[in-house]
Amino acid sequence: MYICGVDLKLKYIEKASKILLRLGIRSVTVDDIARELGVSKKTIYVYFKNKKDLVLNILKFKLEKDREKLRQSVEEAENAIDELLIMSKYIEEEFYSINPSILHDIQKYHSESWALLEKHKWTFVLNGITENINRGIKEGLYHNELDPLIISRLYVGKCDLIMNGKIFNYPEYKLDTVFKEAIYFHIRGMVNKSGLDYFTERLKKH
Repeated sequence: MYICGVDLKLKYIEKASKILLRLGIRSVTVDDIARELGVSKKTIYVYFKNKKDLVLNILKFKLEKDREKLRQSVEEAENAIDELLIMSKYIEEEFYSINPSILHDIQKYHSESWALLEKHKWTFVLNGITENINRGIKEGLYHNELDPLIISRLYVGKCDLIMNGKIFNYPEYKLDTVFKEAIYFHIRGMVNKSGLDYFTERLKKH
């Protein structure tokens, strides 16, 4: 069956992302990726200018997937707490097999990709958390006196601390476990009595 160039490029992005996320960016060469994909390095360069371009395309692919999942969680969730738990489960699964060196490598060697990631965090993620806090307050699950703009910035800042490797020595700590604890801590800090009761019950089923 004929596969158009766009579909083939997406196929390479999906497969290469699994390799880089598992092994790290710096330690993997384009030759390694081509070998894993079963194609020549020349074929890779038909779709990507260089390794930096490949990493940038992978990041765009992953971030769009994350954005779609967040939009889906908002639609599917019964309430604000469920929304965070759905997202938490998704991110835990994503982080389970990720190499913790990924963000360090992007920040140090891939400035364009790092700028894209920073923009994603401080726009899409920030707005998503702000909207979640407003939703939780309206639903009577979060404390009324919360300042959504401040709390959402604290949340994004906390994500940075988790990922930078300075506080938690990976792989001594599991990235997915640390993130789950951070999300639960975030929820417990926002919920009122009604929200805490609901959250406690949900954890029994989560």
